[in-house]
Amino acid sequence: MKYYLLLIFIFLFISCDGGLEPPPQSFLKGKVTFVGGVDSWPSQDSVNTMRIVAFLKAEPTNIVEEVLNNRVYFLEIPSFVDEYYFELLIPNPPQDLNYIAVAWQFSDSFFDQLAAGVYTESGDNTKPSSVQIEFGKDSEIEIFVDFNNLPPQPFE
Repeated sequence: MKYYLLLIFIFLFISCDGGLEPPPQSFLKGKVTFVGGVDSWPSQDSVNTMRIVAFLKAEPTNIVEEVLNNRVYFLEIPSFVDEYYFELLIPNPPQDLNYIAVAWQFSDSFFDQLAAGVYTESGDNTKPSSVQIEFGKDSEIEIFVDFNNLPPQPFE
């Protein structure tokens, strides 16, 4: 009888391979480079908040609708820096992020925002690129923000 209990215990122990560990997470990681560094930023009174925003929809036109329907992920980033490295948790992978940008909120109003830079593989800020986020894997990107050459605005 003791041997049967020992065998059952060993079987249960072996079958619990990582069962209590949290599931792997997926992140969008990257770097935001501000072209011209800190000196290129607009005046402090016109910078309320900067965010990384990643939309599921390729051509978002209504930011409120996207937020209310959980089709956007965002992360606040610091202002007045030369560059910033970020990690944005993406729940429920796999997912395609079809429009990734740095959003510049220039007043206290949530509706006063501009795309300051977009993720693009080609380097042409008029042609945003998408990123596929896979389960348990990270994707890395770089976004350039040039306050003198803003990308087309999706919410105008």
